[in-house]
Amino acid sequence: ALWGFLSCPIPKSTLQTPLFALNLYGCYCGTGGSGTPLDAVDQCCFLHDCCYRHARVSLECRGRVKWQPYEFACSQSGTECRSQSVCGRMACECDRQFAECLTAAKPRKRHFFYNRRELCAGPKGSCPATFPNKTKILHWRTTSSPPPPGTGSPSKGSALGARDRNPSL
Repeated sequence: ALWGFLSCPIPKSTLQTPLFALNLYGCYCGTGGSGTPLDAVDQCCFLHDCCYRHARVSLECRGRVKWQPYEFACSQSGTECRSQSVCGRMACECDRQFAECLTAAKPRKRHFFYNRRELCAGPKGSCPATFPNKTKILHWRTTSSPPPPGTGSPSKGSALGARDRNPSL
């Protein structure tokens, strides 16, 4: 899960948003979402929802991506997803990218405990057509063998994927 990634070294970054506060932040952090993301933190949440949606639709993971268990490894150069299943690998990649995005994003106090019903008007934003590492994941699926281990001396971890914050997608 996300907190597991945050224990891995992410070069030149630290988490600036408390994880417990994400549930009620902006228009997309937490359950549901509509309108335009308000800032970089909200954009991270929006893209994480899109990544999970992509896993459900394009990779046919269906509801399995919501609480998909996965394995990852930490090294000095970052985090590497190592799950044996495509859905586990994609859930891991979504959470890894989300953790990296959050460490670079600076929250705004006015977006915590945001009144979505009144302030997040409009349709949901459009998700990107693809996501980083999609080609690598699809290639890995066709070769049926896990990618080679990362460099350095990684520490292993496993996590239960974060619950999808936007089940209506």
